[in-house]
Amino acid sequence: MLIFLILDCSRSMNDKLYGEHKIDTAKKALTRFLKSREGLDAKDQIGMAVYPWSNITAYLLYPPFSASIKPFTSRVEDLKAKGASPMGEGLKLAFDTAKKSANAECNMVLIYDGEYNQGIDPNQVAANIIASGIGLEKIYIGDVNKSVNNKVIRALDEATHSKTSIVQTAEELYKALTVQRKKLTPADGIADSKQPFYAKPYYR
Repeated sequence: MLIFLILDCSRSMNDKLYGEHKIDTAKKALTRFLKSREGLDAKDQIGMAVYPWSNITAYLLYPPFSASIKPFTSRVEDLKAKGASPMGEGLKLAFDTAKKSANAECNMVLIYDGEYNQGIDPNQVAANIIASGIGLEKIYIGDVNKSVNNKVIRALDEATHSKTSIVQTAEELYKALTVQRKKLTPADGIADSKQPFYAKPYYR
């Protein structure tokens, strides 16, 4: 199976949450997850895309792989948050890459802070991903109270017919990442949107 991570590295990820920059929260959880591979099988592959870097286009951080993890974690640790937020570009890059994978099962995981302001419409891309049979989980890093009226979160939830997971710390994000494989149904690999993971007992 392929787990494809899509990370928001836009300027707003430099904002602090509980005294820590959101990008650092994400990097801590991702590095721990990549090293532990908790919740994954030995043959599972991991791919990753980030958006943006120095312009509005997303790029592939590292292709799907099942070999050495060290080059991958090193690049994650070096990530910086800057630029606009072309979420749709990041989703499309991951989607296009996943379609070329030999894996029959795939689940994508979008980690973001509830904003997008450039590029193609992420809601249409998200709907296309779901229609293709690929799972798409959304994990929001931010204040629970501010997520309630976030139009980006609501639109993505409508496009994917599932609720977004809310996390506020690296520990919560790590736990959310470790359950991704369990969300896939054994029959067809489509994410089970009826039982979303929430880091806290909070439902919008």
